[in-house]
Amino acid sequence: MTATVTEYVEKINQPWQVEICKRVRQIILEIVPDAEEVIQYSRPHYKKNGKYLCVFNTAQKWVNVMLFNAQVLSIPQGYGELSPNGERVTAKIQQGTDFNYDLFAQLLRQAAGAL
Repeated sequence: MTATVTEYVEKINQPWQVEICKRVRQIILEIVPDAEEVIQYSRPHYKKNGKYLCVFNTAQKWVNVMLFNAQVLSIPQGYGELSPNGERVTAKIQQGTDFNYDLFAQLLRQAAGAL
């Protein structure tokens, strides 16, 4: 864990967003322990072998979780939005809604395996 990402999470104003970001971060670091954790574009990014793996950030009413390398993922219907070029998939987690963290972990594992 890097101090800059810890600071990012600690500065989040909404407690529910802090909890989601902590859980997403924990999953990322458990699934990909060798991931490089950096702040880029004012957001926590994770890289493996120098290539982007995922990023998360907060918005006013949700937390965005984006996975790169979406073209190699087995993305089930209804999980997030694909970018126009199909390289990224973004899920929005809103307060009080269920998010399938197990599925996120599975997709993360697939994306990391391709790097």
